[in-house]
Amino acid sequence: MAAAAAVAIVLPAASASPAGAALAGPASVARAAGQDSGSGQPNNNDLYSLPVRLPRGIVASPAVDPAAPYTPVVKSLIAQLLPDNPPTAAELANASKIMVYGRGINGCWGTGPVEAPVGTTPSIEQLCWADAQGVLLTSGAIRAGTTAPMTLMGLGSSFDTSLGNVWGQTAGKEARWYMVTGIYGPQGDINVLPNWGRNLTTTGEDPFLSQNMVASQVNGMQGVGAMSQMKHFAIYNGQNGNTTYQDQALHEVLLGPYEGGYVQGKAAAAMCSYQASQDLSPYLPSSVPSLWPASPYATGTGPQTWPLGEMHFSCEQPQLIGNVLRQQWHSLAMVATDYGAMHSTSAIFQGTDQEMPTRNFYYTTNPYGANGSPFSAPASGFDATGSTCADPATGNQVSCSAAGAIHVSGIPSGSACPLDATNGGGCSLVNAVLAGTVPLPVFKQSLARILYQEQRFGLLGCSSTPVSPLCTNPGGNGTQGGDAPGTGTRTGQVLLPDGPTSGPPVLGTKNGDAAVVEKYSEEGAVLLKNDSQALPITRSDLGGGILVTGANANHTVADPTREASTGFVDRNAINPLQQLKAFSGKPDAFTYVPAGDPTGQPVPSSAFSTSGASVTGSLARTTGPGAPSTDPAIDFTNVSGHGQLTPGSYTWSGYVYVPATDTYTFDFQQSSAVPNANVTFTFDGTPQNLSTASNVYGNTVPGSPTNAGYTEGLLVNRQFVAGSLPGGSYHPVTITFNNTTSGPASFRFAYSRTNGDITDAAAAAVGKKLALVFVNDGVGATSSIPNPYGTGTISAPISLSADSTNLINAVAAANPNTVVVLNTANPVLTPWRNNVKSVLEMWFAGQEGGTSTARLLLGLANPSGHTSLTWPANATDTIWGYNQTTPLYPGDTAGPILSASAPEEEDPQVAARPASPRESTPATDSSTRKASPRRSHSGPACPTPGSDGRTST
Repeated sequence: MAAAAAVAIVLPAASASPAGAALAGPASVARAAGQDSGSGQPNNNDLYSLPVRLPRGIVASPAVDPAAPYTPVVKSLIAQLLPDNPPTAAELANASKIMVYGRGINGCWGTGPVEAPVGTTPSIEQLCWADAQGVLLTSGAIRAGTTAPMTLMGLGSSFDTSLGNVWGQTAGKEARWYMVTGIYGPQGDINVLPNWGRNLTTTGEDPFLSQNMVASQVNGMQGVGAMSQMKHFAIYNGQNGNTTYQDQALHEVLLGPYEGGYVQGKAAAAMCSYQASQDLSPYLPSSVPSLWPASPYATGTGPQTWPLGEMHFSCEQPQLIGNVLRQQWHSLAMVATDYGAMHSTSAIFQGTDQEMPTRNFYYTTNPYGANGSPFSAPASGFDATGSTCADPATGNQVSCSAAGAIHVSGIPSGSACPLDATNGGGCSLVNAVLAGTVPLPVFKQSLARILYQEQRFGLLGCSSTPVSPLCTNPGGNGTQGGDAPGTGTRTGQVLLPDGPTSGPPVLGTKNGDAAVVEKYSEEGAVLLKNDSQALPITRSDLGGGILVTGANANHTVADPTREASTGFVDRNAINPLQQLKAFSGKPDAFTYVPAGDPTGQPVPSSAFSTSGASVTGSLARTTGPGAPSTDPAIDFTNVSGHGQLTPGSYTWSGYVYVPATDTYTFDFQQSSAVPNANVTFTFDGTPQNLSTASNVYGNTVPGSPTNAGYTEGLLVNRQFVAGSLPGGSYHPVTITFNNTTSGPASFRFAYSRTNGDITDAAAAAVGKKLALVFVNDGVGATSSIPNPYGTGTISAPISLSADSTNLINAVAAANPNTVVVLNTANPVLTPWRNNVKSVLEMWFAGQEGGTSTARLLLGLANPSGHTSLTWPANATDTIWGYNQTTPLYPGDTAGPILSASAPEEEDPQVAARPASPRESTPATDSSTRKASPRRSHSGPACPTPGSDGRTST
């Protein structure tokens, strides 16, 4: 990363005052945390003790049997599955169920069900994989029942391997409770592009740091019984095109985290990626044996892999799987595909053991057809990047250099499987074994690798009656948290137990796991700047008043990704503003202006009129209790000071005055007991439909219901987007609210304005001792700039939205002591940094982010993190956006290194989903390099991006 780092701002050395110096020690924190806002929503941390003390027990992955994968137990199971010699089609189909995606099976609430073969003693367990970070449950009655941490970028920034191990244990415990056998993670990709949408779930750009942080997580989750399937193996970091690299860069940079996972952590599985890559080393062996270690079922040397130095997709790349993973690292991990990443049945010879989420290549249906889909049959009968070729006239395998040869995705087997020049074809794995074109020992090897991991993790025999002594890890909510065979239920549909509310965290409980991620969020926060020790907040600051503004002050940006736990809803709702008030003991010290917040502020009297000719300061209440009368605001909640509305049918009419041209959204909030149909709004004489308030970030930081802290929590929040309204105009409105409940109900009429809210925030900042501006890289953020070297646009580090930038600059101009709190997936450009005193990066802060953010700002915890990814100072300060004046390595060229569009795959803002079982977003980056049609790694330099439009998991 040297080219980018030389011009970067990296300020991990900024420091706040020692923890507790600004306010009080832990005892007063606990008292403040117990306050009750009366808002109908928790506002405290009475679920665990503060400050959190992490459990001290460090665990390690289960040992690997020296006989693995061909242990006596595994060989016995294979003999039961394939009793005939040669095996029958039915026997092979039954055995291969564990090598493909499981369709229509029950009991797996994660994204990756794998059916178990039947007819063995002990029983083989069905596998269930869940997306990470955390444990993402995508089906069943419990979907928001797992703990959401700060993103792994924050874990990397903590530099704390003990924390990594404890977090791994936390995720592993929750996985087994919900009958998830393994987790798709941790992610071992090295960050290269500062705006790649997957950066947030890695531990950064430094291979040594990531190697150790990954190893700690793998040991943690596997040490408590959940398998780790590291992703995305390998050379996968956003470029997505045909990537070449030197062997030195491969081992010194790109594979560092994976070596930590597979050598130090003994990870159970690997997820091969979408990436196509080629090792340019002239010193590679020509190929390696497909059978490793030596198979008890084979005589002689057996088949070889494809040549190692060719360009292949990862799931068919023998250099990565057969050579590095097996021959060099001696890993017995089973290799499964990313979703849709398999291109060929020949992957079995390169070392891939399991096809997900399809049955296109490894089951009984042959790949055949001119065009195919990664997620649905029929698969394409062609594999243009593969090295398996056939004569379409005979169906037999031939050299790919032979005249008329076609690259096929199946195994050429003569007349046994259809194959022609139009549809390609060849045999699927089961049919190729039957035809004798895939040796049975190769099939048994993949079967053995998977079965051995079940043995290693104590899963075999857990579904037997009686339960087998081999079952030591049954999962579910047994009397010992799922650890006692034959106890409790193994449905995976029982919520985590609450656990103790004080003392050391008890892992595998809601409260204990929440405590872990609160501590994790504190350690992962990075204080990028702190001039004049603006942080932490002092008693003097509280006495002089503090402005707070920005949506993510009132809404915790916890984990708005689509491949991670989204957290417990009640914990996500606890926000920084709420906790600042609670922990400081001075709630009145904070003035909140909801700029960019869908909650809005109550429409003020200065915008009301009963005449339409001048501002009269109120609307007329024409029906309902208390009518006729006028109201200067419609803000009737249990925290507004105006009380709630008694039962009755209320009507207000009048005008809303617009002093300056602006974009308006009107917000309506009511108690959830009041039906939505009981609230109506007429604007400019037209009845308007009210829609659910817009989200603050992604799909998991909702604008409805409201949060406590600023207004009453749990109110239904709906809105009408009026759009641009001209200055000096009056707009007739009629509002009805029919409280048909048996008691008082809340009702609130508010608005949000693009420019007006910023103006209000700046005005409120004047004279305050401190101003806190919360911003995020959600709606409106961009990752491209005009091409400074030509026409069009190029990819760039993320820039905050214009509204966020304007808010920072306006408040900073009004208050010299402005602090910016960031919630971002990646480093962002900070052109405003010289205008503010402090910058605190909270990443996606996790479900306890409201608590951790407040504690850090108040000096009750230290922001001790060190950023694990470079922050470019300028948009062109990257290895793919700057004007390279000197070639860096032989064959390199000088000139601009450009990326045409930003790689926003896995952007949490993208709501659309592909037609696939997994949640993924297409990569959109399309890259070019001056005088270079191919992206490459040379020496330790990092890659430049490319694209083939594939999706990612």
